Amino acid sequence: MKFQSTALGVIISFYFYTIVATDGPGNYICDKEYLQSDLISKYVKGSCNSIKYADISNKYPVTLDGSSHFGISDATLFATPTRMYHVDRFTAVEKVPNYSLGYVGKNRIVVDSMCNLVGLVYVTN
Repeated sequence: MKFQSTALGVIISFYFYTIVATDGPGNYICDKEYLQSDLISKYVKGSCNSIKYADISNKYPVTLDGSSHFGISDATLFATPTRMYHVDRFTAVEKVPNYSLGYVGKNRIVVDSMCNLVGLVYVTN
Protein backbone atom coordinates (compact mmCIF):
# COMPACT_ATOMS: atom_id res chain seq x y z
CA MET A 1 0.00 0.00 0.00
CA LYS A 2 2.85 2.39 0.87
CA PHE A 3 4.54 1.69 -2.48
CA GLN A 4 1.33 2.43 -4.40
CA SER A 5 0.80 5.78 -2.70
CA THR A 6 4.44 6.75 -3.35
CA ALA A 7 4.14 5.77 -7.02
CA LEU A 8 0.88 7.69 -7.30
CA GLY A 9 2.52 10.75 -5.75
CA VAL A 10 5.40 10.56 -8.23
CA ILE A 11 3.01 10.22 -11.18
CA ILE A 12 0.89 13.17 -10.03
CA SER A 13 4.01 15.30 -9.46
CA PHE A 14 5.39 14.38 -12.89
CA TYR A 15 2.04 15.19 -14.52
CA PHE A 16 1.87 18.55 -12.75
CA TYR A 17 5.43 19.52 -13.74
CA THR A 18 4.76 18.46 -17.34
CA ILE A 19 1.74 20.77 -17.52
CA VAL A 20 3.67 23.65 -15.95
CA ALA A 21 6.69 23.13 -18.22
CA THR A 22 4.62 23.18 -21.41
CA ASP A 23 2.59 26.21 -20.40
CA GLY A 24 3.23 29.28 -22.55
CA PRO A 25 3.82 32.81 -21.32
CA GLY A 26 1.35 34.15 -18.82
CA ASN A 27 -0.68 37.34 -18.90
CA TYR A 28 1.06 40.63 -18.11
CA ILE A 29 -0.06 44.04 -16.90
CA CYS A 30 2.18 46.89 -18.09
CA ASP A 31 1.20 50.46 -17.18
CA LYS A 32 -2.49 49.60 -16.81
CA GLU A 33 -2.46 47.76 -20.14
CA TYR A 34 -3.48 44.11 -20.00
CA LEU A 35 -1.51 41.88 -22.38
CA GLN A 36 -2.92 38.41 -22.90
CA SER A 37 -0.69 35.38 -23.28
CA ASP A 38 -1.73 34.71 -26.89
CA LEU A 39 -0.78 38.28 -27.83
CA ILE A 40 2.55 37.89 -26.06
CA SER A 41 3.23 34.76 -28.12
CA LYS A 42 2.58 36.80 -31.28
CA TYR A 43 4.87 39.54 -29.99
CA VAL A 44 7.64 37.00 -29.39
CA LYS A 45 7.27 35.71 -32.96
CA GLY A 46 7.34 39.28 -34.28
CA SER A 47 10.45 40.00 -32.21
CA CYS A 48 12.15 36.91 -33.60
CA ASN A 49 11.34 38.00 -37.14
CA SER A 50 12.66 41.49 -36.49
CA ILE A 51 15.89 40.02 -35.09
CA LYS A 52 16.20 37.65 -38.04
CA TYR A 53 15.68 40.41 -40.62
CA ALA A 54 17.26 43.28 -38.67
CA ASP A 55 18.12 46.31 -40.78
CA ILE A 56 20.42 49.12 -39.74
CA SER A 57 17.86 51.71 -40.89
CA ASN A 58 15.25 50.51 -38.34
CA LYS A 59 15.19 51.61 -34.71
CA TYR A 60 14.29 48.15 -33.44
CA PRO A 61 15.32 45.64 -32.22
CA VAL A 62 17.67 47.21 -29.70
CA THR A 63 20.10 45.39 -27.45
CA LEU A 64 19.42 45.48 -23.75
CA ASP A 65 21.75 44.98 -20.81
CA GLY A 66 20.17 42.06 -19.02
CA SER A 67 22.29 42.27 -15.89
CA SER A 68 20.69 45.47 -14.59
CA HIS A 69 17.04 44.45 -15.06
CA PHE A 70 16.89 40.66 -15.15
CA GLY A 71 20.14 39.51 -13.51
CA ILE A 72 21.30 37.86 -16.74
CA SER A 73 24.94 38.56 -17.54
CA ASP A 74 25.84 35.85 -20.06
CA ALA A 75 23.25 36.45 -22.81
CA THR A 76 22.44 39.14 -25.34
CA LEU A 77 18.91 40.45 -24.92
CA PHE A 78 16.83 42.26 -27.52
CA ALA A 79 13.87 44.59 -26.99
CA THR A 80 11.11 45.36 -29.50
CA PRO A 81 7.86 47.29 -29.06
CA THR A 82 4.72 45.41 -28.11
CA ARG A 83 2.53 47.90 -29.95
CA MET A 84 2.27 46.17 -33.29
CA TYR A 85 -0.50 48.05 -35.06
CA HIS A 86 2.07 48.50 -37.84
CA VAL A 87 2.03 44.78 -38.55
CA ASP A 88 -0.14 45.27 -41.66
CA ARG A 89 2.43 47.58 -43.20
CA PHE A 90 5.49 45.58 -44.13
CA THR A 91 8.92 46.58 -45.29
CA ALA A 92 10.55 45.04 -48.36
CA VAL A 93 11.25 41.90 -46.35
CA GLU A 94 8.09 39.84 -45.95
CA LYS A 95 6.46 39.68 -42.51
CA VAL A 96 8.76 42.16 -40.80
CA PRO A 97 6.92 45.06 -39.15
CA ASN A 98 8.26 48.51 -39.94
CA TYR A 99 8.51 50.24 -36.55
CA SER A 100 9.65 53.52 -38.10
CA LEU A 101 6.12 54.42 -39.26
CA GLY A 102 4.94 56.11 -36.08
CA TYR A 103 4.40 55.90 -32.33
CA VAL A 104 5.18 52.42 -31.04
CA GLY A 105 4.20 52.78 -27.39
CA LYS A 106 6.26 52.34 -24.25
CA ASN A 107 5.95 48.60 -23.65
CA ARG A 108 8.85 46.48 -24.89
CA ILE A 109 9.08 42.74 -25.15
CA VAL A 110 12.48 41.32 -24.22
CA VAL A 111 13.79 38.11 -25.79
CA ASP A 112 17.19 36.46 -25.82
CA SER A 113 19.15 35.49 -28.92
CA MET A 114 17.33 32.13 -29.04
CA CYS A 115 13.93 33.91 -29.09
CA ASN A 116 12.98 32.87 -25.57
CA LEU A 117 10.76 35.32 -23.72
CA VAL A 118 12.67 37.02 -20.90
CA GLY A 119 10.06 39.58 -19.88
CA LEU A 120 8.38 42.88 -20.60
CA VAL A 121 9.68 46.32 -19.71
CA TYR A 122 8.05 49.73 -19.66
CA VAL A 123 10.07 52.68 -20.98
CA THR A 124 9.76 55.67 -18.67
CA ASN A 125 11.67 58.32 -20.61
